[in-house]
Amino acid sequence: MQHYEKLRKKKALFGKMAAMSRRQKKGKQDKAETLFIGHYFDNVPTADIIEKNPETLLAIARGHLEFGRSRLRGRPKVRVFNPTFKEHGWDSDHTVIEIVN
Repeated sequence: MQHYEKLRKKKALFGKMAAMSRRQKKGKQDKAETLFIGHYFDNVPTADIIEKNPETLLAIARGHLEFGRSRLRGRPKVRVFNPTFKEHGWDSDHTVIEIVN
């Protein structure tokens, strides 16, 4: 797949996630969440995410954002967990380490 085609697909994926976020919040746009989602995956290689389910990617980004919202200024937060669909809205065979600093 050509580079620009992958970038187009990545941008479309971000658009799907933003639209899903608005639908889930009954049309109310959370500007911080929308900006965060775009930045969260911005440096992820396109090939690593364009085939992923947008619902899963949204749950991953939203979970990290919510985790970070309770961080006290100047104090990093770290969480290590094995995500489950029931608890986190997504799952993985791997242990996840999230850091907010």
